[in-house]
Amino acid sequence: TEFRRKHNSYFNKDPFLAGSWSLERGSDNAYRFNARWQPSRFDLTQDNRVTPAVGPQHDDNLFQHFRNPLIELGGDVTRPLAGGAIKFVGLATRRKRDDTETYLERDGLIDQGGSVVGGFDQNIEASRNETIGRISWTRANLAGFSFEAGAEAALNTLDSTVELFAFDQNGNQVRIDLPLDDATVKEKRGEVYVSVGKNLSPAIRIDGGVNYEFSNLKVRGDAFADRTLKFIKPNLSIDWRKPGNSWHGRLSVRRTVAQLDFYDFISVAELSTDRVNAGNENLQPQRTWEFRATAEHPFLGDGVIKLDLGYDLISMLQDRILIFDDQGNAFDAPGNIGTGKRSFAELTVDAPLTRLWSGLRAKFTGTLQRTRVDDPIDGEPRNFSGYFPTWEWRIEVRRDAGKFSYGFTVNDYKRFTFYRTDEFDTSFNGGPYGTAFFEYRPSARTAITFDVDNLFDTSGNRTRRLFDPNRATPVDVTDEFRERNRHRSFGLTLKQSFGSASSSGVAKAD
Repeated sequence: TEFRRKHNSYFNKDPFLAGSWSLERGSDNAYRFNARWQPSRFDLTQDNRVTPAVGPQHDDNLFQHFRNPLIELGGDVTRPLAGGAIKFVGLATRRKRDDTETYLERDGLIDQGGSVVGGFDQNIEASRNETIGRISWTRANLAGFSFEAGAEAALNTLDSTVELFAFDQNGNQVRIDLPLDDATVKEKRGEVYVSVGKNLSPAIRIDGGVNYEFSNLKVRGDAFADRTLKFIKPNLSIDWRKPGNSWHGRLSVRRTVAQLDFYDFISVAELSTDRVNAGNENLQPQRTWEFRATAEHPFLGDGVIKLDLGYDLISMLQDRILIFDDQGNAFDAPGNIGTGKRSFAELTVDAPLTRLWSGLRAKFTGTLQRTRVDDPIDGEPRNFSGYFPTWEWRIEVRRDAGKFSYGFTVNDYKRFTFYRTDEFDTSFNGGPYGTAFFEYRPSARTAITFDVDNLFDTSGNRTRRLFDPNRATPVDVTDEFRERNRHRSFGLTLKQSFGSASSSGVAKAD
């Protein structure tokens, strides 16, 4: 229906101030404090030259102004107690979100006086706060076992307001009501745990434990939802190491519960893709039984060959579902769709190649995986939504030679898809992606690095199959292809270290 040539100019400004102080007199006698302030901001101007299949060319624009400041305070205290150590940890994080997006559609070219005849404007104001306190007690030897017990309490809140407007053919704003565009979310969460471990022999060690998590979640505003969740999360692992530091193996099983993203409760529009993500106040965390097996062996001295195998059995898998507002309008939203299964194998080969060339080292990582879940729309089995490629690989090569270091990295992956209820959104590389660097260290505290990103000028590609109004009742299907390329970029970095470390604490700045 049309061809779009997009040009993005963006400015990502993330300066920050961070500080830390510590007084460490031993593993059971330490005081630490840290703070961070980051007034993050992001600005984008996108110019679109649109060539329709029928009709004259016109210019569209997308403007994004995101302000997301963050303040974080944390610290911990460790003291000796009853032959072990007791530790208190506190963390407070405060995040603000002040986002403005405007998309303008015109009836002609800007330099020919094209007027605004459509588009959208969205404003998001939100506060996301998290406060955590934890206490734990550890002892290396309690009746022949290593022992740890603890408890954690957390208070998480989100207060969010979203305002979405459409521009009519005269350029005037008209409010669009979204489901759950004004809401607050509050969670009180607690967890207690105990862990024990014991060496059964010089070659075999067993560790196990259990966590009990409980939370109370409330949603207010455009929706009203209360629920209390309780989970028992056991874990068990066995380590085996062959004498002589050769083979090492590990078997483990544990139950995990994912943490909810509070923004999944809130509706928001994506103007760059012309779609709406509805909020779902009934969303529940997915639960997973994770089974793992690992085997590794030394390789060429200090190198290693490692094989990881895994299988996940997931209940209440979080994916995308159709929800309906009070007027019967359907929206795509996050939701729980049933039971999912994931299996994978990952091979890592870390090889020092000094016999071929002094200072040379290469590392290869390759992964094969398979995911399966029944699609909530057609009931057919498919992969998980999101970044779950069938295969991916990565090669890193580096050489250190005195004051010089240089190397490169190449990686690639199989395409992956987000299976939304109104589209299939698939991403893939146009080829392998590469980076390279060259570093010179004139002194122990000074480093000058030249690097190249996107070494092979690889594009990032995306296909979208859009179903109108949705996949359950499709009336029209549209295929869209997007290609984005930042091209090669070059960087020059100077690092200079000052000060030195002391035994009583850290006094170093970079």
